[in-house]
Amino acid sequence: MKKLAVLSIILTIIISSVFAQTTIKQIKDRGYLLVGTSGNQLPYTYKQEDGTFVGVDIELAKELAKEMGVEAKFVQIEIPYLIDSLKAGNIDVILSGFSITSERNLEVMFTDYYFETGKAIFSNNSHLLSGKTKNINKSDVKLLALKNSSSIDFIKKHYPNATIVEGTGKDDCVEKLKTNQADAFIGDIEICDYYAYDGRFKNFDRKILEETQSSDHEFIAIAVSPNDILFFNFVNNFIKEQKSKNGDNDNEIEQNWERYYDYE
Repeated sequence: MKKLAVLSIILTIIISSVFAQTTIKQIKDRGYLLVGTSGNQLPYTYKQEDGTFVGVDIELAKELAKEMGVEAKFVQIEIPYLIDSLKAGNIDVILSGFSITSERNLEVMFTDYYFETGKAIFSNNSHLLSGKTKNINKSDVKLLALKNSSSIDFIKKHYPNATIVEGTGKDDCVEKLKTNQADAFIGDIEICDYYAYDGRFKNFDRKILEETQSSDHEFIAIAVSPNDILFFNFVNNFIKEQKSKNGDNDNEIEQNWERYYDYE
């Protein structure tokens, strides 16, 4: 029995090594890194009308590809299907404002986080902008969030009495807010900041929520297949290098944020 256990471990290590080497070789042979991204989460990722992608995660992906001596090719995939696409080998990495959760971590490996965030509320309702749970967790309050995002889970956890309105992307969320289909938008602080800079919103503001101020923080990272140990190590070391280039409090990744707040 012990011999079988040892053999099983050895085979696992060998198979993992083969997968890792094959993945890196495939990327180099094809000449580009396949990046899965939603394309609807400015300032993280956004697909423009001409088909090109912009955003902080897009720039980070291009830098990662450059380190490998290849180009980055972006594949637009809705958030709920990103992990399945990664597991199927249709993409090499996920870069899409993708927060680390226990559920996701059961299926993929996450690098060191490259950004820490939390949830905020964006609204023109002064009671909701208090950020207080007692004002938000009401049955007559309609809360908008990106479909299948961690913000939906956040609302279900902290505001179970509120009505959830799902948005399919940036433009859809803007339309729902402007036409009063929702009372407020719940999302990552940076996404709410982007809306706050959007000239289409008058008398709107954003407020960091009570739960985020106390403990409920999120960590954004790159997701990689658990089969690719060598590739994971490469991507993880890349993130560490990016974070340390200009010091922990002023790293290169954070420097890219502000210019996307004025985007469009």
